[in-house]
Amino acid sequence: MSDNQLKSSVVESINTYFSLGLWDFGDTFYFSELAAFLHNSLTPDVLSVVIVPAQASSGFGSLFQINSSENEILISSATVDNVEMITSITAEKIKATGTVVVSSDTASTNNTATVTSTATSSSSSSSGGYY
Repeated sequence: MSDNQLKSSVVESINTYFSLGLWDFGDTFYFSELAAFLHNSLTPDVLSVVIVPAQASSGFGSLFQINSSENEILISSATVDNVEMITSITAEKIKATGTVVVSSDTASTNNTATVTSTATSSSSSSSGGYY
């Protein structure tokens, strides 16, 4: 599958997720639910999905929960231009703030543990003009 086909599939799945018949006024958006939906819809082509705000004033994690008012309903405005294919998740790519730990070594008297976080492929997607 080409990158453009995959981007189109991501947008189609996002639009399906945000179908008006599936949402009520005042519903809360949880990114974890969208990510699970995308993983189920796009397996095995998508390995990981992250949502990154387009606004410079927002950081990673600011879009994990979006509350709507009683008179608001959430819809998608995602386009293929909002979907970016990346080969690894880095602090710069996800607009992380603060210290980002990608590996740590912990030593005690008898053992040493190493934790390393890596990703092989991902796609970021969103709704509401974010990417």
